Amino acid sequence: MAQASPDAAPLKLYAWLGHKNFGDELSPYIVSRISNLGLRLVAAEEPDKLVALGSVVTVETLYSGSRFWGSGVLNEEISLKRPRFKLFPLNHLVSNTRRWHHFHKLPWQPQFCALRGPLSAARLAQCGFKLDWGGGYHSRINYLKGTALPTGDPGILMPYLYQPKRPAQRFQLGVILHHTQEHLAQELSALVAARYREQVTVISIFRSGEAELEQFVDELCACDRIASTSLHGLILAQAYGLPVLFLQSADCPVQRHSTFKFDDYCQGVGAPNFEPYRFTLHDGLIEELLAANYRDPPNLRPAAQNLLESFPYQDSLKLTRLP
Repeated sequence: MAQASPDAAPLKLYAWLGHKNFGDELSPYIVSRISNLGLRLVAAEEPDKLVALGSVVTVETLYSGSRFWGSGVLNEEISLKRPRFKLFPLNHLVSNTRRWHHFHKLPWQPQFCALRGPLSAARLAQCGFKLDWGGGYHSRINYLKGTALPTGDPGILMPYLYQPKRPAQRFQLGVILHHTQEHLAQELSALVAARYREQVTVISIFRSGEAELEQFVDELCACDRIASTSLHGLILAQAYGLPVLFLQSADCPVQRHSTFKFDDYCQGVGAPNFEPYRFTLHDGLIEELLAANYRDPPNLRPAAQNLLESFPYQDSLKLTRLP
């Protein structure tokens, strides 16, 4: 286990926080548990920072000297083009220190240590980014060997960082809905409470802080199976060895039913793409979900080890090999 120097600067991390969305709030939790460095949360435009979990490969993070580790692109339509800057008048440019810093560093070279999956890599390549820049020792060695950039979502490391508490009650099924589907989650909870409270639980995606994140894992692991419209609901379920069903709501679609980030994750860990189960809210829905076919989890260990080896701050790692 590496020991960080008392004088070591804290690791700067950007995460899409403030929305209590489990998947995004998980980023500082995981990074702080695999690295001995202190953590300082920074803005998307802050230079020389780490960008980890979530669909946070954006114009703001790409053009500010970021190191990407397990991050992904939101969809195939998002623009990642370099912004245009006016070179004159120079006095205005120099007066803005942040803008001058970016101009002085042109081109800003993001370091790709690992990405969520090959679809994110392909989208970046389409926009002119060179993925052979690497980001750490292992990424550079992989490139020299001719092997691909490591892929995977760091959420798959959670079982090595947190073991769930023994549940007071077990459920046949846990349902997790995307953070934009709060009203749908409330309606589904009412449907479950009426007839299925002993069999099914609706797990809220809204979490913030270590205790609530761990409680989410406790609730998830109290279920035999997980059905989810949330990507990190599916990722965490697979990481903890649970069968999953990828849900899509016909009445309340997420990102127009785009499967880009779901396919990106699956291909990044070497698994077949999820098959969406499109549903509408009606009285027989719970019976249908209980009878549906769930996918067994893939072997995530190779991708998890690759993520550890591609972490850009290797000297600070608490965990270098999976137990």
